[in-house]
Amino acid sequence: MAIKKSYLKWFSFQKKREPFFLEPIIGFRPQNEQVFLEAFTHKSIGQKDKKGRYINNERLEFLGDSILSAVVSDYLYQCYPDQQEGFLSISRSKLVKREMLNKIGKMLNLKDYMQNNSQLNGFDFYGNAFEALLGALYIEGGYDCCYQFITNRIFGELINVEKELRKSKDYKSQLMEWSQQNNVSIRFDTQQCSTHTECENKFLFHSFLYIQNEFVAEAYAHNKRSAQQIVARSALKDIHRGIVKIK
Repeated sequence: MAIKKSYLKWFSFQKKREPFFLEPIIGFRPQNEQVFLEAFTHKSIGQKDKKGRYINNERLEFLGDSILSAVVSDYLYQCYPDQQEGFLSISRSKLVKREMLNKIGKMLNLKDYMQNNSQLNGFDFYGNAFEALLGALYIEGGYDCCYQFITNRIFGELINVEKELRKSKDYKSQLMEWSQQNNVSIRFDTQQCSTHTECENKFLFHSFLYIQNEFVAEAYAHNKRSAQQIVARSALKDIHRGIVKIK
């Protein structure tokens, strides 16, 4: 099936532009402009090439997701030589979480470049477009190209990494993000004490935390949420110190 005329018209228009439409974002004019156009082609276009394969950015999004994780891991490893695996893992989860990717995509105004036949109202669209862009950058210039773009353009100009890592957040959410990033199971077992003598200092709730079904920490509090926050904070400290190991 031939490429639609509207798509070819848009491609021809972009080819005639100087500079290339993404040059202000990526900092150079790529040799393989087609892959970048594909990175900004939404699946709603329903476009296929001559072999019947769909032309959209989903494969590039998949690739970009993996590259992003590798680059951020590399960056943190180089920047924090004295930190243990726990700190690096939690820090990575903060920098590659969906909220952060959407923020970056919006700062780059990526929605303005997308070709689509639907209303792209979901905020996750921005993060998906950013991942697809990284996939295209990898095909264009390899790992080093992606590393330079993320560390210089994103972390150097748009995102203050130190500030993002210092941001306060509820400890339970941080622990959940860490567990998802590392494919680790966590479980809170929080019980209301039937008598004050069952809990320390007359607290009403007793919370236990298990990681990979192994007991890690416990805490007492006046309500369920506080008990879970305290036990999550305790676990995060141990993860940062390298006390908690992933089996």
